[in-house]
Amino acid sequence: MTDDVNGNQMSRREFILPPDSLSFREEGQRSYVEGLIVPYMKPAEITEIRPDGMLHFREQFAPGSFERAVRAPQRVTFVYGHSDSLAERLGAGETFHDSEEGLIGVFRLDRFRAEQARDVIETSHGSLSAGFISLFPTAWTEREGELVTRRSVHLGHVAAVPQGAYPDARVLAMRADTDDEPTPAEVAEQERQEREAELLAWVDEAVATQQEIERPNV
Repeated sequence: MTDDVNGNQMSRREFILPPDSLSFREEGQRSYVEGLIVPYMKPAEITEIRPDGMLHFREQFAPGSFERAVRAPQRVTFVYGHSDSLAERLGAGETFHDSEEGLIGVFRLDRFRAEQARDVIETSHGSLSAGFISLFPTAWTEREGELVTRRSVHLGHVAAVPQGAYPDARVLAMRADTDDEPTPAEVAEQERQEREAELLAWVDEAVATQQEIERPNV
């Protein structure tokens, strides 16, 4: 665990993808890089250090879970090695869209960093890593051994990371402003939780009524 500038705990995990998943293109005076950021419905083994010890669970992302990034791609920065420093910024999101494989992102490189960014990505940092906070299910509610399916997340940034640095998925979870309109996935999840709460309340009431009926008269 590490802390951000506000003292919030962050957990780091990176999706290490094949270097050939990235491609460059030039349009006029602008440079773009495109790649697969997060695969969908492919469970990854996760180990996190929590205050009460080690937590082991599996994690996968559902199609549509990055709807917030699709709606506002320019809010997602493209950075070097998960650094929040302006000096390590490489560009920003241009577009995001879902594919059968997962989330595809196109980033417009900053003009003054384009050449350096391309050199870094083509040599030492040819994989991508996502920085996000889970909205549904809520972050930090994972349980030992369970399979967690992320259905809605806020994508904060995407980082260029070293090729082959990790054999499995690791993602940086971070605090972010998420006060905009809910996505369809979030609305559906909220409705499901409300229905489940109503059902549990009905069951509790029924059990209490039955116990009252069966209680012997004194």
